[in-house]
Amino acid sequence: MARDAAERCVICYEAERVVRETVMESIYRWQTDEAARHELAQRGGLCTQHGLVFLAFASPLGMAEIFGPLARLRAQSVRSASSRPQDLWNPDCPLCEARAKRENALLGYYARKADETAQANEAWDIPLCMPHVRLLVSRAATGQAQRMVLEATARRLEQLADLAQAYAAKYRELRRSELTLAERRAPIAVVEALCGHQEDVRLG
Repeated sequence: MARDAAERCVICYEAERVVRETVMESIYRWQTDEAARHELAQRGGLCTQHGLVFLAFASPLGMAEIFGPLARLRAQSVRSASSRPQDLWNPDCPLCEARAKRENALLGYYARKADETAQANEAWDIPLCMPHVRLLVSRAATGQAQRMVLEATARRLEQLADLAQAYAAKYRELRRSELTLAERRAPIAVVEALCGHQEDVRLG
C-alpha cells in the first residue's frame, strides 16, 4: 500500500523518539546521581533546543536540582572566561549526541536499503525530509539508487504541493468541512518535508 505523502520523515521521527527516551531516562539520573550531574556540567549542559525538551519533561523540582548546581558552576566559568565568545557557551549536549548517533545509524540502514531497492527494481516509498534526503543520497552506493530516491522525493513534494494548494483553496473558500485528512495535515507536512523536524517541545 502506498504511503500517505503527508507522513513524517522516518529518520526525524525515530531520532526524536530516541531524544525523548534519553531525556526521560537522564532526568532521574541527573537528579539522583551527583556524578551524572557533574558529567552534565563538564559537558556544558544542554543546547537550546534540547533545553526546551528538558523543560517539557522535567518537574520544577528536577529543574531546580539539576540546573541550580549547573548555574553555579557556569557562574564560575563565566567569571574566568577569556574574551572569546565561544568560551562562554558551547555545550557538548548529550541529547544532541544521542540524536546524531541514531540518525547516523538510520542513514546507514536506509542507504543500504536504497541500494537494495534500486537493484531489485522496486519502488522507493520511504518518506524523508530534504535534509535527510541530502545526507542519504551522499551515502547511496550507486547512481541508480540516488536517482530512485530523488525521483521519489520529487513526486512526494509535488503531492504535498497539491495537498497544500487544496487546503488553501478550501480554507479561503470557506469549504473547510470538505478538507480531507491529508489536506489538513499538508500545511505542517510540507514545511517539515522541506526543512526537517526537530523535537516537538509541546509533547511534554
